[in-house]
Amino acid sequence: MDALGPRHKSWLLSAPLPAPVPRPVDTESGAMTASVPLSVSGFSAPAFNQLEKLFDKGATVTVDALRDKGIVSSRTALVKVLGRGEVTKALTVQAHKFSGKAAEKLAAAGGKAEALAK
Repeated sequence: MDALGPRHKSWLLSAPLPAPVPRPVDTESGAMTASVPLSVSGFSAPAFNQLEKLFDKGATVTVDALRDKGIVSSRTALVKVLGRGEVTKALTVQAHKFSGKAAEKLAAAGGKAEALAK
C-alpha cells in the first residue's frame, strides 16, 4: 500500500464530467451535421451540400477554390470528396481522391470527378 492509502484516487470518482459540446442539427432532416469538414485519414473531406451552396451550376471546383471559400483548411494538403449529401448541379470537381458514391453522384448529376496527382 502506498503512503496515501487505498482512497488516494477517490477525487477521480467525484470530479465533475465535462459538459457535452452541442452539435448543429440540420433543420430539414433533423440529422446531426458537422460544422467543419471531417478529416478522413489525412484527407479533408468536403460534403456535397457545401459544394451545392457555394458553387454555381457548371462550375469547376478546385482545391484552391475550396480553400478560398473556407471549406478546406489551408494546412490540409489532400482533399477527398465523400458521397455525403445530394448533388443536383453539374459540377466538375477536382480533388485528390473520390469515394465510389461521390463519383457516381457527380456523374448522375451530369458533372465530372477529376482525380489529381498526390
